[in-house]
Amino acid sequence: MRPPFARLPSEPESRRPASGFPEASAGGRTDRVLGTVAAMAVGYARIGELEAARRAADDALAMFGGAYDGPIIARASLDLGEALVLLGDPTCRELLEDAGTLFEDLGDEDAVLRVDRLLRVAQATIEESPRSFQIRGLRG
Repeated sequence: MRPPFARLPSEPESRRPASGFPEASAGGRTDRVLGTVAAMAVGYARIGELEAARRAADDALAMFGGAYDGPIIARASLDLGEALVLLGDPTCRELLEDAGTLFEDLGDEDAVLRVDRLLRVAQATIEESPRSFQIRGLRG
């Protein structure tokens, strides 16, 4: 099932990727599109739309190379990591570890704790995903 926005009149079908999501590079919007598609991946995964979650996750993974905004990359890594945990994909570990490091550098303690919780879930539910991210230190 294609997302409801898959046929926007402002963007010709011929320019659309197979997923139906808007082009990431159009107009320098890579960061915003990455953040949105990663949020969609976790949203779909949370409601059990696993096929849509997988498509969104694959598209988001392909967009990371063109992104440059640290906080957006951190949030997208966290959202995408959670989606991959819910999909049972062991690659969640690498994304979550990167997100944890970025959020530590940004000083976002709540996000660091969310990363830690998700890595624990991955460790408990995904056999090939050992937990290696360790919180460096929280203020408090």
